[in-house]
Order: sequence, then C-alpha cells, then structure tokens
Amino acid sequence: MLTQELTRCVNVLVKGQPRIVIWASNVKQPNWINEPMTLHEALLKAHYRKITLSNFFSQCLQSTCSNEELWTLKDFLVPFRPPNYLQAMVSGFGNTKKQDSTIEVQQHTSPVEWFFKGNGTTLKTHLEPIINSQNALSLSEEAEMVIIYWVTPSGEIKRLGYTLGNDVSDHKMTHENKSLLGYSKLRDSCVHTEIILGNPASEIDISVKISRANKKLWWESMKTGCNYLSKSIVDYEEMLFSNPQLCVPDQVHYVFYGATKSSRDSISSLNPLDSIEIRSKHFFFPLINYVMHANKNSVSTKVSVI
Repeated sequence: MLTQELTRCVNVLVKGQPRIVIWASNVKQPNWINEPMTLHEALLKAHYRKITLSNFFSQCLQSTCSNEELWTLKDFLVPFRPPNYLQAMVSGFGNTKKQDSTIEVQQHTSPVEWFFKGNGTTLKTHLEPIINSQNALSLSEEAEMVIIYWVTPSGEIKRLGYTLGNDVSDHKMTHENKSLLGYSKLRDSCVHTEIILGNPASEIDISVKISRANKKLWWESMKTGCNYLSKSIVDYEEMLFSNPQLCVPDQVHYVFYGATKSSRDSISSLNPLDSIEIRSKHFFFPLINYVMHANKNSVSTKVSVI
C-alpha cells in the first residue's frame, strides 16, 4: 500500500531530461530529485525495491528548489504516463454528484455512468493545447478530481494519488442524443502536472476561469472530492476493476470522478484560442490549456482494405 503522507510531485523536462520536484509533508521547501527520471520510472524502482514511493524519494539525493525557480518551468509531463502511451487508459464516471438525501427520485433516475475517453495519447497537461474534434458540435470543460491507478506486474491495483483534471466533452452532442454520451467523451483529457500521493482528499476547493481574447468570459468556484460523490471511492473502484479487461499488468488508469459545475450552461461552446484555467489552493501550479481546432489534413477518416 502506498504512503498516506502528503507528498506532492511534479514531473518536468529540464534541458531535455525528465526531472522530479517533490514537496514532502515534513519539509516546507520543494526539492529536486537529483537523478533524472520520470515518475513512472520512479514508480517501477520503488515497486521492485518493495518500498513506498515516498520512501524511495527520501532515499534519493536531493537539492533545494526555490518557488521562483518553479515558476520558470514550462515543459511539464503527464504524471506517471508510461513510455508506451497505449498502456495508459483514460475513463470517468458521470452522475457522481451527491444529491440531497430528500431527492430520492432524482437519485434513482440518474444512475452512475462509466465512459471511456481514450488511451494515453489523449492526455494533455499544463500549457498544452486541447485539440477539438472535426465532428464536434461543441466543446466544454468539466473540472474534476482525477485519481491515478497502476496495475502492478502481478495484477494488484495500486492507488497512486490524486490530482485535478479537465474532462473535455461535447455537451451538445449528448443533449441532442443521450445515447451518444460515450462518443461525446472521446476528446482530449487534461490532467494536472502536479499529483498528491496517497488517498484522495475529502474536499478540494477549485476555481475555473474561461477567457476569450484575454478577457474573462466565465468564472466559478466549486468544490470536489470524496465528500461530493454519491458513492464511496471503494464502490467506484470495485465497479471499475471488477472487470479483468481493465486489470492488465503495467497499465496506468486516469479516472475522472465527475464535475459539480461547468460553463456549458452559460457558454454555448468554447472557441479556438479560448483558455481554461483551473486553480486550487491545494496545488502550487494552475492547470491552463488553450483550445485549438484539429487540422483537417492531420487525420484521414477514409478506410481502405489492406
């Protein structure tokens, strides 16, 4: 079982090399891990040494990193994404928001839904563009808690930690035809560069700002976390990992746990060059992404026989 200590990690590229910055629960100053590595590589090293990830980091040589130095970083990596992006799987649960206990009818008419968003090639992190689909009817953000899981070589499920994410969706497509929910979710998935190891938080305060032409178009504060889910995290995990097809050794899962609010009720669609900024006092960095349209010549939809 992984550590319950509050240890935060960020994976970045510095001069072309992957580096890790950590904030240990008992240390105020962030530290560099001196040895270049990705979080996925650190995870494998800790696993084969049979120690927690936090203990592995404590055994590594470290050097001090200032907050000013952190603000100069620009090239971020998706936390724990394996080198083979096809080994990562992105999915989520819908209708997870906890309802008032007196609204029994609404609870029964809105069952929890699971949807697939894609493999690791769809993952984007801080400062990376969101590429909208050519056939999209709209584009909207959903700021959510994301929990990252790893299936060990022996098939055990490990909860690595939690972070924030943007479950980019096509809300107009779902509104026109509810049976197209799964199809409307096949969009880029934004995952915060910063992860907090251990069990997910009960409550996370977040704010979301949509900007267009450098002007604020929409802003809202909201809460997410385990306290705002209709079921326990264990219940959701049992729903997901009771399927052996989702327990492939060395697979990394990024699971979105539902939004409490979204701009889709106020904005018909996000446009190219719009920015989405998600912030939380629980995280040092924001999660900022920009919208771009897909290049019509980048992907061919024509199918031929080999």
